[in-house]
Amino acid sequence: IFIYDGKTGEKVCALGGGKAHDGGIYAISWSPDSSQLLSASGDKTAKIWDVGANSVVTTFNMGSNVLDQQLGCLWQKDHLLSLSLSGYINYLDKNNPDKPLRVIKIVLMKDKKKCFAIDDLGYEPEAVAVHPGGGSVAVGGTDGNVRLYSIQGTSLKSDDKTLEAKGPVTDLAYSHDGAFLAVCDANKVVTVFSVPDGYA
Repeated sequence: IFIYDGKTGEKVCALGGGKAHDGGIYAISWSPDSSQLLSASGDKTAKIWDVGANSVVTTFNMGSNVLDQQLGCLWQKDHLLSLSLSGYINYLDKNNPDKPLRVIKIVLMKDKKKCFAIDDLGYEPEAVAVHPGGGSVAVGGTDGNVRLYSIQGTSLKSDDKTLEAKGPVTDLAYSHDGAFLAVCDANKVVTVFSVPDGYA
């Protein structure tokens, strides 16, 4: 991360002595007082830097999975956020850098027109379908399960009902009349559930 003088354009320093992260740096965001900055990297970390001292203040370790790469960040007043390759939005905790305060997991429709936020999902969502009646949603996960939710504004409330597919869910869709839910999985199996029969 190179710091330049805003008036002269001259290089002031390179944070971390020229190697701020072990991977590509995809975003930085200045603190409100411009004394520190937050950086996000493909090395699966986010870091707070003291620019004047040219040193790392805090390193946030976001995990070991490729999806834990950090692609974006924002320092907004007292809030520090980072964006993982998985699409998760992480509220960073300076006092506990290895555990975010909160993680927002977004479920986005394939047509990109509607999305829902779910806190503490506990699994990796892969596909979503809204029932034609507009009151419920089925979310398929990479764990081979389909979970049912009720729509409450832009949030989803669990119906505490789980359907099993034959493998990681790749797609799902309700029939036009809402009577059936078809679930496709990575094993190339399509399972059809009858909605009026309690998804039997």
